[in-house]
Parts: sequence; structure tokens; C-alpha cells
Amino acid sequence: MTRERTDADARNCPPVSLVADTCAEILYVRSANDIAQWCDRLEMGPSNKEPFSSKRSYVRDRVLNTPSSTLPAVIENVLREFQPHAEGKGKEPPTEEWLHAWEALRGAFGIDEIQSIVFASRGKPDLVLHDVPNRQLADVKGAALIWHTSIAEKGLTIADMLRWWRSNRRAEDSLYQRFVECCQTEDERAVLNFYYNEKVGRIDEKCELPALLPQVWLAYDPLTRQQRLGQAAVERQRLDFLMYLPGRRKVIIEIDGIHHISKNGGRACLETYSEGLAADRGLMAKGYTIYRFGANEIQKDRADVLGQFFHDILT
Repeated sequence: MTRERTDADARNCPPVSLVADTCAEILYVRSANDIAQWCDRLEMGPSNKEPFSSKRSYVRDRVLNTPSSTLPAVIENVLREFQPHAEGKGKEPPTEEWLHAWEALRGAFGIDEIQSIVFASRGKPDLVLHDVPNRQLADVKGAALIWHTSIAEKGLTIADMLRWWRSNRRAEDSLYQRFVECCQTEDERAVLNFYYNEKVGRIDEKCELPALLPQVWLAYDPLTRQQRLGQAAVERQRLDFLMYLPGRRKVIIEIDGIHHISKNGGRACLETYSEGLAADRGLMAKGYTIYRFGANEIQKDRADVLGQFFHDILT
């Protein structure tokens, strides 16, 4: 579940009392029937206490009994499982006390800045900010998934993705099916199917291969081009696929059809092509690596082309 622990982790870990108090505040909202299983899942130490008498006291005791070498892993697990989010119908934004506790733990451990990933989009979302300073982002329409997460050195894995999904959804809900449904073209669906079915093979919470996220919003203009009288506020808003590889490498995968090199699906247009190149340069300047495939490659030589590509970027 976690990366390999190091001596440096233990030295840089915040005081155990702070971790215990903060974990108790974060886990307190869970049912007393479930809290022991949550503590096991988070790799906390043992306790002779019962959660039914005092959930806070029980969690504190389990943290205090956690070996110092394991404490950094507990913190990482808590941060991964309970990151604040404000997406999904019927879900209330985290309470102020809960957010303070979570931020205290994140800050004490020196976790990187949280990123909001808007992905698996079935159409254009209706994004709103409930809390601008804390970036509490939500999609009123529910068209996209929103994941507030920190990107660790190991990247963003399939295991990370599934743990997040299953902690916020019903057990029978399929994230992979959601991915399939959001693909806009058969070529995109072919890439998705090849990666998860051929390259990965087994999609579970033990798979540490990078997650392939489809239909990702990298920029967002709430108005249409028509509403802006033909001039969009930002270009290249949505990507076909995004991956976070080890070393925090950000990889964009795009499947190009005729509209990438023509105007309105007609003859080849140098202006359209140049606009695409300019947008690519802007993303590369921000640290993204972009790989483009022609739709004909996916249609004709999918196994060879994609097999070699994923082998090269993952090794």
C-alpha cells in the first residue's frame, strides 16, 4: 500500500502526539463499528481499548502504539484515504474542524501541494468554487469526477485511484466502466481498453502501475466560444488522457483525428496545425510531456504501436 519507509521519514515525522490528536479528529466521524477496520487499513498499532467507549481515545491509543518507523506510512495512508473533496451528489463539504485537522497533518509532514484532478468527464462540467482560498471545487452537474490529491514521488497509481474511488462510492460501482463511458471516440476507447486489459491485466488495489486517466480538464472556461464571440478565454481545455509517472512526470496522450490538421474537417490547414503546436509548447513549458498518435495508427497497428509505447514510458 505504501512506499518503502526510510530512516529520513522517521526523523522528519511530526510529534506522535500531534499525529494521534489529528488522526482522532479525522476518524471520529466514522462509525464505531467500522473504526477498528479503518485503523487496521491505515496500518496503525494495536490497542486494548474499545472504540465504543470513546472513538477519539481509541484512535489516539492506536497511533501512540504505532512504531516510529511505521508512523510516516500511517500519515501517508491517512492523507491518501481522507483527502478533502466536495464532489458527488449528497456529499457535504468537509467541516471546518475536519479541514483544520487534515491540513495540520499534511503541513506537519511536509506533503506537497494538493492538486485537483477533474477527469472522466461525460460532457462539460459546471464547476463552482465553494471555498476559493481552500479550492473547494465541485461540479454541479456531476459530469466529471473530482479528485483532490497530492502526487507522490511514485506518481499516481491504479491502487491509489481504486482506494479513492471505493472510499467514496458504492462497492458495486465500476470505475473502469465509468472510464469507458466517458471516452468520446472509438479510438480513445481502444487506447483505454488496451492499457487496462492488455498492459495492466489486473485492476486492483495492489496494482502499482500508473493510472491512465481519460477526459481530463487541464483548463476551464465556463463560457462557450460562441458566448465569447468566437474568442475562447483559454485553449486546449480538455485532454484525452493524463498519467502521473514516477518522479512526478506528467504525461499527456492525445489521439489526433482530421480536425487536428484541418479547418472544419476540410482541407489541411496550416493555421490549425500551428495553433496546436503553440498549445503543445505552452504545456511542455509547464512540465508536461506530450505524446500524439494519429487515429489511423490506433485503427491499423494498435497492438504493436501501443504495446511498444507503454513499454517504453513505463520502463
